Amino acid sequence: MEVKQILIRATARVVAELGLDQGANLFLERFIYRDCQPAISRGGPGRFSRHRRFQVLMFHKISSDAHPFFAPLDPLQFERQLLFLKRCFQVMDLEELVEHCRRNDLPERAVAITLDDGYRDNYTQAFPLLRKHALPATLFVTTGSVGNSRVLWHDRVFDAFRYTKAQHCQFKRMGNTHFLLDSVAAKRECVDATISFAKSLPGPARLAFVEEIEDALQPDLVDGRTPMLSWTEIKEMRAGGIRIGSHTRTHPILSRIDAVQLRDENVSRDLPIPMGVWVITV
Repeated sequence: MEVKQILIRATARVVAELGLDQGANLFLERFIYRDCQPAISRGGPGRFSRHRRFQVLMFHKISSDAHPFFAPLDPLQFERQLLFLKRCFQVMDLEELVEHCRRNDLPERAVAITLDDGYRDNYTQAFPLLRKHALPATLFVTTGSVGNSRVLWHDRVFDAFRYTKAQHCQFKRMGNTHFLLDSVAAKRECVDATISFAKSLPGPARLAFVEEIEDALQPDLVDGRTPMLSWTEIKEMRAGGIRIGSHTRTHPILSRIDAVQLRDENVSRDLPIPMGVWVITV
């Protein structure tokens, strides 16, 4: 383990166990945020006398896969973090946390755990650990990739660079800028540039750009794509206490699509299980 990681963990443990984080929060609540009225309280009776803060943690992949561009969290690390949260914080269901905010009776050190996108390792790795430690969590599912071979657009970009044998590339939509791909570091720089550019494009143009990347890099996908959840697995997770929320159909950049596409990304209808009312901007 790197010295930096050891120092970070040791510092976090000391801060939590000595209550230094509570002192910082108390200062912020009483002297910085005392005149702020949270949006969730507008229209309700009176003003909050105190604006207690909380944390919402967002996880994606929980896996030991050494992905060079979208690194997952190792299950052993995930379990250590769960134990830390259980010992030092009040882990709450996300909807319960929001309801307590509305009533202005949120407990100290409130935290909610969320999982984004719907990767299958959330079922095989994260779910058993959450159940083992009796901790609540909310899974936000990208429904268009559930139970099929469809891949989220950003994973298509990651896979294209991960499995290509090309040593350089250029893309017309990016002005034919030349990128070297002769090392992992060089690939990572190009991945960052292409993902950033893709996020600036409207929906259809973004998908066309992803196809251009794949055509240029011709990735050898013999190792396969990152598997996503099935509805059977999602139902089992829901029955096991995991709350299920919506994360759109295709994981677009919501600010880059029109009203018709926004309606189509609404996943609250025609689904095999009830889902939360959450709408998450990606």
